[in-house]
Amino acid sequence: MLRKVFAAILTAAFLAAFAACANPPQNANDTTTNPGTAQNDNNTPPDSTPDENVESIPSVGGIKLGDTKEKVQEILGEDYTEESFNEAGHFPEAFYNWEYAEGYTITLGKDSNTVLQIAATAPGARTNLNVKIGDPAGAALVFYRAQYTEPDSIQGGGKLLGVFKVEKDQALILDFNTEDGLVNPVEEIKPDETIKRIILTYPAYLDESF
Repeated sequence: MLRKVFAAILTAAFLAAFAACANPPQNANDTTTNPGTAQNDNNTPPDSTPDENVESIPSVGGIKLGDTKEKVQEILGEDYTEESFNEAGHFPEAFYNWEYAEGYTITLGKDSNTVLQIAATAPGARTNLNVKIGDPAGAALVFYRAQYTEPDSIQGGGKLLGVFKVEKDQALILDFNTEDGLVNPVEEIKPDETIKRIILTYPAYLDESF
């Protein structure tokens, strides 16, 4: 009889211990979440702001329209030749050009001291989408045409080949011949031609509107 009672006590103790292990007490201060569970809908801390997608901001050589002259110097350095223009011309203000021997011409407003236009012929100079000097027209144009439009010129003459309306109402020019002005000829660009110059500007500075 005593053996049966003792066995029953042992069995009850074992069951109680097993139940305690299966259901551990919860700590009121425990904020740990299960793996794969986000703290909120976009998994971003409530007091932080996601960074702007840099790739969506047009740039050439890492420089954007509207950048300060200090930003240009930070990226390209201070070894340049400056040419000043007191007349605004196509730009909204008088301007000056910084000519870098590597192959960059940066146009800055005299009043705003910000970048109005970027022109690059430097080997390896590239856009924010990694299309660069020396790339063949076949690949570069297919890539940009899949994302942007080549507008028709308001001056007549048809489509502005290699000129793309990009974000922020800016114009990006993939120039395959630097001897014929800023815009490519109206005839078809051959696939094996290579990019000789990349220009980032505004349509108004080209006497265009798109």
